[in-house]
Order: sequence, then structure tokens, then C-alpha cells
Amino acid sequence: MMKLTEILKEIGEGTAQPFKWRAVDKADQKIITHAKSLQPFGSGEHKTQFRVTYLAQGTVLYNISFLTVIRRGIHFKKPGAPETAWSPNGKVLVDANISFSTMNDADDKMPETNLNEQYRLMATVMECIDDYVKRIEGLKVEVAGGKEHTCVIYKLYIVPKSDEESDFTSGPQLDSSRGRMYKAFLQKNLNKLPFKMTIDTASDNDYFELVRDTDSYKP
Repeated sequence: MMKLTEILKEIGEGTAQPFKWRAVDKADQKIITHAKSLQPFGSGEHKTQFRVTYLAQGTVLYNISFLTVIRRGIHFKKPGAPETAWSPNGKVLVDANISFSTMNDADDKMPETNLNEQYRLMATVMECIDDYVKRIEGLKVEVAGGKEHTCVIYKLYIVPKSDEESDFTSGPQLDSSRGRMYKAFLQKNLNKLPFKMTIDTASDNDYFELVRDTDSYKP
């Protein structure tokens, strides 16, 4: 089995060239449309969700999906934090659950592929994340009532697939070989984003939670 250090070395050498991909949906256009339904808290729907899809051609056709949730922010601050701490008033906070599979992958199972294919798929996913973030971060949208809000990427979730062709719901897959590879790739590539995000794996989840460093947001 390939060790994590070997995975990092392979990724770091730049041998993973992304596949050709295209955006089926334009994330910015979708958010502009859906943001208009966002109401203030206590006044109806204050959040909504939609899907943004990318397609990539490897040895098979891959579907890379961003299940996006947007919501109007309200003021909050952490206990003991100064009043100038993260305060998303006037913001639309954006979370995305990122999944990827083959186009005929109805059961959420990924076929076993050689390592180069997996590296290239992850490189492609990172390019799609970069495109998604660039389209959304700082985007001005109009919410219900005609008030302008600014979009802020808040959290991203990535679910690694199981090594086995078993039921996807069998349990957390963060320790699978795919999970370790995904984590290594994320750690090597998160610095490409225009703001700092950290990988939270402390909780007993079956996904990687990428959390925005709130200090990285400058109003």
C-alpha cells in the first residue's frame, strides 16, 4: 500500500494533470437567481439549495456535483471575541457538499482505478472548486426586498468513497486509501484558494469539512 508520504511526493511532483472539464451550470448565475428567494430570519425562507454540476472526461465521464446551500447571514460572535469578530450581516453565506462519481454511478460507488487516474480526478476536482469559488466569492446578489448582499464561501464538504464495492453507508471512509489520498491532495492544494480554509476531521463524520478561517474575510 502506498504511504501518505509517497502520495504527497507524487502529488507534489506535479504529475497529476487534470482532465478536461466543463461547467454544466454557472454557479454565479444560479446564485443570483436563487438569492432572490432569501427572506430575513423570521420572515419565510432564509435559505435555499440548488446543485451546480461539472463534467470531466477521464477514461470514463465523471460528474462533479456541488450541492449548494445559501442563506442570509445574521450577526453573531464567539463568546469572549471582540465585537469586530466574524459578523456576516449583509452577507449570503455559501456551503457546498462536493461529490464526484461516474455518470452511470447510481449507487454512489466509484470504480477501482489506477493511482494516476485518481490523482488526475482529484486535480480536476480542485480546478472545479477553484472555478466555483472564483465565481461566487464576493459576488453581489439581490435578496428579497431588493437589498444587495455579498456572497461569502463559508464551508465546503468532501466525502471520500469506500475502497470496497460495499454499501456507501457502511461507515466513515476517512481512513480508506482514497480518504487518505484525498486529504493529502487537499492539504497540498488548499493554499490555491483566495482565502484560508482548514480541514476539520476532529468530529466523527464520514466527510472532510473545510471551514473558512473567518479572520481571512475582510469586509
